[in-house]
Amino acid sequence: MIVVVDRFEGKFAVIEFPDRTTKDVPLDNLPSSLKPGDCLLFDDGKYSVAPEETEKRKAIIRDMMKSMWSDK
Repeated sequence: MIVVVDRFEGKFAVIEFPDRTTKDVPLDNLPSSLKPGDCLLFDDGKYSVAPEETEKRKAIIRDMMKSMWSDK
């Protein structure tokens, strides 16, 4: 399952799941290079970085923003 890093709070990352619930995960249990908005693969209780999914979602957001502010 793909989850998203919503934000950092102290020594925890707030992870958002597809059903919009969140879970506080200790930063020690996650890769150190994470940033808010990054996607992770959550499988069998473990988190791993999903850079392809992160880039895909960023591209979708960029396209939506362009369409909102483009001249028609």
